[in-house]
Amino acid sequence: MTTPVTRRDFLRSGAAAAAGASLAPAAFPSVQPGERPAPPEAAAPPLPPPPPRAQYEDRIARVQELLRAAKVEALLEVPGPGMLYLTGLALERSDRLVGVVVPASGPISLYCPLADQALAAEGPLPIEDVRLWEERDDPIALLSKHIRKLDVSRLAIGSRCWYDEFASIHGEMPKVTLVTTSAFVGALRERKSPEEMALVAAAASIAEQAAETALAGAREGMREADLAEAAEDRVRSAGAAAVVAAQSGPNTAVPRRPAGERRLAAGDVVVVIVSAQVRGYWAEVARTGVLGRPTGRMKLIHETLRTAQDLALERARPGAIASSVDQIARAAVGGRGFAKFYLHSLGRGLGLERIELPHLSPGYLGALGSGAPITLAPGVYTPGEYGIRIGDVMELTPDGSRLLTTPPAELTSI
Repeated sequence: MTTPVTRRDFLRSGAAAAAGASLAPAAFPSVQPGERPAPPEAAAPPLPPPPPRAQYEDRIARVQELLRAAKVEALLEVPGPGMLYLTGLALERSDRLVGVVVPASGPISLYCPLADQALAAEGPLPIEDVRLWEERDDPIALLSKHIRKLDVSRLAIGSRCWYDEFASIHGEMPKVTLVTTSAFVGALRERKSPEEMALVAAAASIAEQAAETALAGAREGMREADLAEAAEDRVRSAGAAAVVAAQSGPNTAVPRRPAGERRLAAGDVVVVIVSAQVRGYWAEVARTGVLGRPTGRMKLIHETLRTAQDLALERARPGAIASSVDQIARAAVGGRGFAKFYLHSLGRGLGLERIELPHLSPGYLGALGSGAPITLAPGVYTPGEYGIRIGDVMELTPDGSRLLTTPPAELTSI
């Protein structure tokens, strides 16, 4: 009978210490029973700096240029990736409107509660016109006066705006045409600056090391939740935020299933998916292994997915239609007889969100552009049995594409 392994046992094990050496030169020191091991002595590599102030100023200027070209007089972004992209402010939602107003010409304005005054002043982009509202105020009424003063007939609103806010804005300004900010902020966010790409690359490296280290330390009897927590600890020790999923056995056949209480058993396929966030920028890596010897079918699936990745990487370049990159990977999987087990698109863009444009999927007909980081994550999922997935990050360069991570050559035997 197999004795269950707890997360504490896993962290104390020599295997975990050896796996940890890939992230830091120092191994975990020996510990007494019941003690939590100390973290490695060597510090994680320094993270890249955030985008400089000049980059935020350039973004505002480029958005304003797009607004003028489209004859849209102003834009409103609420807390979320749009506001973070334009101002560097990571303000939280409130029970009432919080937002930044970008006119087609002139200085921007920020609406936020009095309690956020200090946070607003700490942003990388100085905002002179900060309009603080108090509990007795109606910020949407204040916004309406501002918009009328700007003589706005068309106002772009961020997609993260709640419907109640949207309805109130429309009620206050019924003659103003409301459009989406996707053609303005969204269009710029798709292609990353070198500073942004450095942050995505750092996140990809952290995610890759955490996924591979956790997978190498998987043992019979561990819970999926323990494995996920071990990977998450690795990401956090490197100074990043994390979202982690760990699946085993038949649970791997459901791509989006979160880590649960199931315990790993001999012969299980094990999948670890790590999303790491560095200074707001995300990257995601997926790794698959087998507790024991993989079957011939498992090896064939893994080989097929690697071929699909390679073909997609060759096809992906600026100007290529996104759906064509998905199509060539899908054809490689279908050519081996696994078409009906291919349940999702090949990949999607990364950045301030874990899912951004462009999408490498049959329904996305947009052209790829240089400077876009994109996941390459093909998978084959057999219901009730197992799923195998490889997830890596590529960058579109001016003359093609390159991987920011290193896909495993073979299916890992744990």
